[in-house]
Amino acid sequence: MLAILPLITFFLLFLLWYETDRDWRISYLSSVIIFGSLIALSSEILTVINALNLSMILSFWVLTNVILAGYYYRSFKRKSRAFPSWHFPKLSILSWLILANRREAPHYKRGGFI
Repeated sequence: MLAILPLITFFLLFLLWYETDRDWRISYLSSVIIFGSLIALSSEILTVINALNLSMILSFWVLTNVILAGYYYRSFKRKSRAFPSWHFPKLSILSWLILANRREAPHYKRGGFI
């Protein structure tokens, strides 16, 4: 259960860096770099204040998720969706008839076609 909080953080970071006109790998690498930095930052800060225990680690990830979710919500309202909705082209009657054809592909038997 607790391991899902860092995964949610990573997913939110990916969503924040993802843009439709850019390659998804750039967003992935940016998210990995920031995620690794968050792990290092949290362990260093919690060690300095002698608070490296389960409750403080849990509160760090919850706070990080709340901040990222709020930032994503604000940016989501301002710009278009990160993943655009599906737009299917209008099909003509001939296209529908071709798509609705129930003819199956030929089955192969030892000697050739059935």
